[in-house]
Amino acid sequence: MTIPVEVQVRDLFSRQLVACISAIRGYQVLVGQDRVVRRLARFLPKGILYDKSIGMRRDRKVVRYHKLGFQITAFDEETPGIYGSPRHFFVGRMAADTLAMAKRWFCVSGKVQQMANEAFPGNLEKFAITGMPRTDIWRPEFRKLYEPETENIRNEFGRFILFNSNFGSVVHEAGEAFARKQYEAYMRKTNTPAHEYETLINQSFANLEAYVETVPVLLDWFGDHSIIVRPHPSESVDYWRRKFADHPRIHVIREGAVTPWILASEIVLHHGCTTGLEAELMHCKEIMYAPCPDNHHDTQLMRDCVPIAHDRQELKTMMTSLMAGETRFRKSREQLQAYFASLSGRLASDKIVDEFDAIPVPLGSLPGWLGLLRWTPRHLAARLNLRSRQARAYSRNKWQGVTLQEFTNNINKITDALGQPGSILVNEPFPGLFHLSKKPD
Repeated sequence: MTIPVEVQVRDLFSRQLVACISAIRGYQVLVGQDRVVRRLARFLPKGILYDKSIGMRRDRKVVRYHKLGFQITAFDEETPGIYGSPRHFFVGRMAADTLAMAKRWFCVSGKVQQMANEAFPGNLEKFAITGMPRTDIWRPEFRKLYEPETENIRNEFGRFILFNSNFGSVVHEAGEAFARKQYEAYMRKTNTPAHEYETLINQSFANLEAYVETVPVLLDWFGDHSIIVRPHPSESVDYWRRKFADHPRIHVIREGAVTPWILASEIVLHHGCTTGLEAELMHCKEIMYAPCPDNHHDTQLMRDCVPIAHDRQELKTMMTSLMAGETRFRKSREQLQAYFASLSGRLASDKIVDEFDAIPVPLGSLPGWLGLLRWTPRHLAARLNLRSRQARAYSRNKWQGVTLQEFTNNINKITDALGQPGSILVNEPFPGLFHLSKKPD
């Protein structure tokens, strides 16, 4: 089994959980940076590929993996976005030809399975309801994984409000022109009228301006708190630092996974972001501020599952109430269960591995010379990273790097939580690619 990881801070831990369960069941598992897996793909054993999406029509990566002989499966980490616009989601992140190359597409809920089957009839057997692996690592039994880091954050920053930004479409690390080019290509492929794109961009700018003006006001409302601004992995950190340079109690930080920051915070402020749902799923305090209309983020999912404030006075009232521990603005947890399967009982990750077990794959082994490829021109050029400064920064936002020791420490924490301590061997046959296998009995 091969598991590429694109966004390290978002996906690594949950992908490692799937990898651990797979290894415990006897799979040989490779986990690595998405770019590394792509470069090495033709040399790797052609078993199950567990990817982050299957892409839109004629996706080159999917076509290549299929031609090489991988059994393609995917859980799309952007799945919560499907609830806002199923049409855009399915056109932009799935297609009939890529689905035909895939063995499974894992669904976060029965609602999503129904949507997928309506969009691509005749493929019901591929749409397996499993739930979302990231919700597994937010369960109480995994909470201790984050305790040391959470405590360190609290000790350093004291009481703070966490603002998770998601304005990558207008403050992209690679620049506005790059973001616009990406979105325009997406709109062409999805046959979306140009005026709809302009509407989305204008709405994003309007909400961005409202947040830039409102975040410093929180310092006046909650004088004994600081504010941590955590930009989305696609966003420019420098943009936020410039905006809040005159406010010493506002810290712009994008370090490590977001979960310990959520656990350490007093409340999470967001604009329809998945991290708001993460906070809600972990029983943490959170609130969405929606000052301007937004056709992308004002979804039924958010309306059903999170508290929403539409103006500053409402925001102040609701934040004050939530931070005091009152429950009058909290939403029913039953609403969340309608949108996310496997919030209790068997883990979503276990159900995903159940589906792997139903896919026949040939036996294979890693070539012993794999590590020598690091000295070939292609891989040397990749390590030199001769792209533009903005491209390098964007790449670093997605993958900061992880050492063998750090990776192994995560695996040990996960196996402890699974009740299988010390059960997995880990090595690094190629820089950025890790091999997991079950220890002999």
